[in-house]
Amino acid sequence: MGLRFVESNHLGVLDHYVSPARGAEVYVPMRGLPNGSGSDVLFTLFQLPGMSDKKFAEDAGFVTRDLETLKRVLER
Repeated sequence: MGLRFVESNHLGVLDHYVSPARGAEVYVPMRGLPNGSGSDVLFTLFQLPGMSDKKFAEDAGFVTRDLETLKRVLER
């Protein structure tokens, strides 16, 4: 699976594109925002046209797992 982020910036924009298959690319908005002595990460997961509710729930599970891993790593 391919992955590419938007250009590096100081605004906390971490938008990226995921390529699950050759010729396909999915836009994934993501932001890192300061919050007191820490930060929050905002991640938007879209249900794509034609995607079943089951597949969307599966993708949401993968995202949740990845964000929980990110949280553990950053809090070390």
